[in-house]
Amino acid sequence: GLSKGGQPFCLGTAVALLLALQQVRTQVIPDFSTDDEIVVPPILCHHGTEDYGVKIEGSELLAKEVKSCQLIKVEGGYHDMFSGDDAEERVEEQLDWMGKKL
Repeated sequence: GLSKGGQPFCLGTAVALLLALQQVRTQVIPDFSTDDEIVVPPILCHHGTEDYGVKIEGSELLAKEVKSCQLIKVEGGYHDMFSGDDAEERVEEQLDWMGKKL
């Protein structure tokens, strides 16, 4: 689960998304930012504490660095958290969050 730089590999995805957002801001929608800061849309991140494929540290770092990111740690959860006994609870969390943020 670590990249060549020693960071959890899901961090690479987060960095790629932020770089893509920067590119959109500068090349596609010049007025997308305020005071030269990137405007990041709300992000909801569910991450299982027992996910062995993607280390939770990447999601923790994303939530720490991106103010609009809310991290929900699913105790004992694996990578696919929407097929277990508590899948309905995960969906309810998402719907509740979307109702508040979108």
